[in-house]
Amino acid sequence: MAFINIIHINTVMNKMKWFTKKNNPLTLLKKEKQRSILQALILCNYRGFNIHLTIAAKKTISGY
Repeated sequence: MAFINIIHINTVMNKMKWFTKKNNPLTLLKKEKQRSILQALILCNYRGFNIHLTIAAKKTISGY
């Protein structure tokens, strides 16, 4: 598990076109940005590698 900032997540998500808006973790983050502590787990296959990304936001995600 790696802690990655949201901008890097956005870059990775843009490269994975098979992600739909329904199951896009960024969409879930925007829907729940009122939470003070938010974690979203992404299990994906990117360029043949299984990537486990953990987003941990300790502050309210109001700017995203």
